[in-house]
Amino acid sequence: MFYVARFCKRARGDSLRCLMGLTSVGKPQLQESESEIFERQAITSKYFALLVAFLQKLSRVVGIMALTWATAVLLGGFVSNLITWDFYLVSTLLLLQSLRLFLTEMFAKTISWIRFREHQDPRKFQFTDRQPHLQNRLSRVGSIFGAVLAAICMIGTAIRLQGKSSHPFYSKDGGNQNMSKDGDNQNMNLVRSIMIFYMLVLINSAIAVLSFLLHEIAFQQIQRISSASCDNSLATFYNSIYKTAIDDSMSKAEDVQLLEFGFEKIAGELKRNIRHQRVRTLNSRMLKFMYSDHGVAMACAQMKSEDLWKLTAAANLPGFWAKENKIETHQDLFYRLRRRMYGAANDAIGALDSVTSLARYWSETNYRHSDLHPFLHRNPFDRGNIVDTIVDLILEPFRCKVLFRLRALEACCRDSRVRDHLYQQSAPCFGTGISDKDITTQIQEYLFTNLGHSASNSVRSAGQRVSEGTYESTQLAKLCMKLAVLLESGERVRTTSKIYSAKALLSLLRHGNTLLNEATMTWLSKLIQDRITVVSAVIDTVYFVRDDIAAAEEVRCWVGLPPLEWSSLRVIEPADEGGPFIPAHEIEAFVSEVRSRTKESMNPYHTVLDVGTV
Repeated sequence: MFYVARFCKRARGDSLRCLMGLTSVGKPQLQESESEIFERQAITSKYFALLVAFLQKLSRVVGIMALTWATAVLLGGFVSNLITWDFYLVSTLLLLQSLRLFLTEMFAKTISWIRFREHQDPRKFQFTDRQPHLQNRLSRVGSIFGAVLAAICMIGTAIRLQGKSSHPFYSKDGGNQNMSKDGDNQNMNLVRSIMIFYMLVLINSAIAVLSFLLHEIAFQQIQRISSASCDNSLATFYNSIYKTAIDDSMSKAEDVQLLEFGFEKIAGELKRNIRHQRVRTLNSRMLKFMYSDHGVAMACAQMKSEDLWKLTAAANLPGFWAKENKIETHQDLFYRLRRRMYGAANDAIGALDSVTSLARYWSETNYRHSDLHPFLHRNPFDRGNIVDTIVDLILEPFRCKVLFRLRALEACCRDSRVRDHLYQQSAPCFGTGISDKDITTQIQEYLFTNLGHSASNSVRSAGQRVSEGTYESTQLAKLCMKLAVLLESGERVRTTSKIYSAKALLSLLRHGNTLLNEATMTWLSKLIQDRITVVSAVIDTVYFVRDDIAAAEEVRCWVGLPPLEWSSLRVIEPADEGGPFIPAHEIEAFVSEVRSRTKESMNPYHTVLDVGTV
């Protein structure tokens, strides 16, 4: 009864009305943030789940009492005194109660076995998570079966009690007629015993039906709240509390904290290979709550976890929080994120995806918190930063996860502050007082000397000759060479990797609105036309996403190439409705929009004004 009292105390006021979907507008509620509203709804749903679980456990206990009473007392001690009506009714109720307990236990165990895992093959990506839907559906079927059986028991018992005057509980011919006093006592004991059984059945059935109704009402309202935001975290939290209370104990279920549950939920979804775009959508409200309630500190702590999936969840969280207020100020989170980029498993991919999401968002919103890009802050312990770490990872000969690294670099290079950093870092090796334009000219010649043989002489005559110095060993020169090599590579490098290599390379070469000379433009145009094509895309990869199309068309537009026929490929859109693939007409409209926006940002000489604005 402690949990019933706690629930009634928690449900008092506007909390329960908010959960049930009723309108209750008050001044304090208008001032609540979205995270506070979500937390209040989660706490209310938690104690509602505890109440339903308490009733379910109480029904199970009363059911076992009824079964024990029927087998040990009625059918064991008074079976010869029962009339046919009661014998068959007690036997039927006994079987129905046993069946209900069995079904309840069986469905509870079966729910735990349901696992939905996203396909590893990109051709079969669904960008969905059907596990909660399947579990909820099975749980509802089990609840309905249990409620129907309980209702049948209740109706049968009520009918019997209503007609007890015409059908006595005991047989007048039974017992020892020579001992009338003992016979009367035995008959009275039988009457009391059978009345106790019928009352236990009525109480148990009433509790079971009430538990079912409360569970249906609460869960349907929670589902309605979740459907409005396409977020299933509240419904999953309710189910988790209910299941923990049923399978383990009420106290263990009450100890479940919302913040820890959110972290476990995200880790579990990533473990089942649910795509991170879908994970972000399914946990949008939970992520906001986690960010506002010590989630950053927990993410920092879990980045040292020995559990791979908790580590992966922590590495993905900064990217999920890209749009949260003042995320750029949490430098401790970025320092730990940088260490995870060296990982050899999903934690490294998650860290690189987070860097990509953050850098893209800051670029798209033209965010300027300070003169220094958030990823350029140096760790006070090893003096390293995220941008330099990405460059080092790309330059290393080991090409594992090269696509994720290139995407992160390209996203960072959209911001002029990152490009300034790379140029300023290498400027001393190019000579005193050298401008960015002269550095670009020398890098162009360096690239063509090694890769564009036929264009080398044209570049030398078009720009400043390269002095025999040490600039070739600078990070900027090495990076541009590596990007050009990846772009020039054959089928061993995926088309998506070539797309982001080309875009990052052009971002660096066009820094400061520097014009590419005719030879450079000709060489890059031919190289991009040969390497970034629909034909090669079909061979080495089977799908693209919108960001890939946008990057490829921006690059092709910069060098004056026509658009590709993307409508013949599988373009994935992780949307909530309409399927995982974009229709051909939407792809064509999107390509036209991207190219139109790109041309608006270029000068008459086809020069990109600022890659970050595209």
